[in-house]
Formats: sequence, C-alpha cells, structure tokens
Amino acid sequence: MRDKGSEECFRRLLRTGQCKHALGQVLAPAVTDIDNWQPCSAVRWHESTLREYCARLSELSSEYGDFDAAEFNDWWVDDRYAPKWDLVATCRLQGKAAVLIVEGKANVHELLHRDAKTPVRPGKAESVSNDDTIRGCLRSAATGLRRSYDARGTFYLGGEPRYQLSNRLAHMWKLAECRLNVVLLYLGFLNDLDAPKGQAFLDDRHWQAAMGACMYGVAPLWMPGARRRAEVAGGRHRGWMLMLSKSLPAPGPPHLTH
Repeated sequence: MRDKGSEECFRRLLRTGQCKHALGQVLAPAVTDIDNWQPCSAVRWHESTLREYCARLSELSSEYGDFDAAEFNDWWVDDRYAPKWDLVATCRLQGKAAVLIVEGKANVHELLHRDAKTPVRPGKAESVSNDDTIRGCLRSAATGLRRSYDARGTFYLGGEPRYQLSNRLAHMWKLAECRLNVVLLYLGFLNDLDAPKGQAFLDDRHWQAAMGACMYGVAPLWMPGARRRAEVAGGRHRGWMLMLSKSLPAPGPPHLTH
C-alpha cells in the first residue's frame, strides 16, 4: 500500500524533480536558493532530526560558522525521541544563509487532529525525565518567542492539544537563539486525491483558515510572515526567524504526472 498524506506528496515532488521549483515558487522572494535537502530523494527516504541535519552545516558552507551546535545539541531530549521533519534544507533568508524546516499537511485531519504529547509512563525514570526536559524546553521557547515577537501572553507551547505545532515553534526559536537564521514553513497540499472524503484543502483560503484554527491558543495568528530576530536576556539579538504558512497544489499520483 502506498503512503498517504503529506509524506506521499513530498515523495511525489522528489520523484518527479519538482521539489526545488515548487518550494521556490511559494517562498520567493524572501526565501531563495533552496538546496541540500533531506530527504534527498523518494528512494533514499530518511526524515532527519535537526541535530542530525545541522551537524552537516559547517561542511556545506562557512557561512554557518556562527551556529552554536553544542548549545543546540544539549537542548531537548535524545534523538530517539526528537521530532523528525518532512523536509530540511539550506536556503537564503533575505540574502542571509539560513535553514528551511518544513512541516507539510495534505488534509484537514492531518493538521487538526488532537496531537497530545506521548503520556508519561509512571515508574519509568527515562520517561519522567524526558517529559520534564521537553516541557522545560517548551516553556523556555515560549518565553523567548514572547520576548522576540514582543507579544506577551500570546505564546502557549505545551504538550496538548497542539504538541506538534508547539515543538515546531520551539525548534525554530532555539535554532535562532543558537545564531542560525531559520525559516519554519507550514505547507498545505491542495486537493490531494488521496485525502479522505471531505478532508482535502480546497484552496489557499481553506488552508489558511485551517492553519489559523491550528494556531489559535498557541501562537498569534499574525505570526506567519513576521520576521524577527531571536532576542535573549539583556536585549541581545541572535539569528533571524520567519514562520510561513503557504500552499501549493498536491502533486498527482504517478500515472497522472507523466
């Protein structure tokens, strides 16, 4: 059985060689020169953690030399339990070297289903420790985002009911705090033929409304498109960060794309 949902959409983009062009169209002019993506092909499919991907940055370009990899690697929990990303790539944000991190959604259920954090396993020391670490990371990220976006009280990152969105925003903030320019893209695939009945995103307006519902109570609805620098204690600034919410037509099944 073929994979469904956003993963299959990304596989089709990579399989047909459309990925760079499609992303370039929806991200220009603020974000350009998308390259070095992971997964690198539909055949060699491997979703990266950010620790894994960012370990390569210094090999790709000296422009990433200011990135504090040690601080980032000490944050969150072991990579066995770290989020994996639909797509990660290098890019340029307003001309500056940056990293693009992408979360894709191909239908309403995929975006809006209740996605609470995995419950703690009572009596399991590692589970309790990981839960404490993750919730501490989310709290510090929420504080950092409020400071950076000058939006007191409007970031509530937690384990439920929007855990995935919370940890995506937290990772964007932490990368920027560690002196890396970063673009977080939430990407909606429109009119996916594999979507359950009545669940496909019909057009960009439909996607943006659903994304707004997802963000409600977690982050300010005006956040997509608002570029900010990560601000740390003392008013010092670090990397730039930009969250975007964009859509593009879902690539069709193989027999419809040739």
